[in-house]
This record gives sequence, structure tokens and C-alpha cells, in this order.
Amino acid sequence: MDNTAESTRSARRGRAWKSPLWRRVRGEFMELPGLSLQVDQAARLFGVDRAETERILEALVRVGFLRRSTVGGFARNDSRP
Repeated sequence: MDNTAESTRSARRGRAWKSPLWRRVRGEFMELPGLSLQVDQAARLFGVDRAETERILEALVRVGFLRRSTVGGFARNDSRP
């Protein structure tokens, strides 16, 4: 993999939290603490494609806001400090 491709991916990950979609997804999980969604469900709910949805959900897992459930869904990580 070349450094240009890696730099582009890193830049996208760094900007994700600034996007309206990031804030919307985070807001839905804040308003509904028990919410657990599979990627396809989240894509339908937020009206975006599966790849973009998965990217945002995984980014929220990386920062500790969401966690993966035992059945592969995404839920709010209430065990955060």
C-alpha cells in the first residue's frame, strides 16, 4: 500500500467526527441509550450507503462511544468512564 492512500484514509478518519452524519448517528444513540443496530439497519435509518454507515459506526467504536454487541450490532458503550 502506498503512503498516499494511507494518508487519504487517515485524513478521512480524522474528519469523520466533524460530519453531520457523525453527529446525527451519535445523537440517535444518545437519545436512545438501548438502541442496537446492525449495519444494514443503520444504513436504512440514516439514509446512506452501507459502506459509509459502517465507516462511521466503526469510527465511533474506535473512540469508545459505541461497542459491538455479541450478535454483531452496534450499541452505545455505557461502560465508558
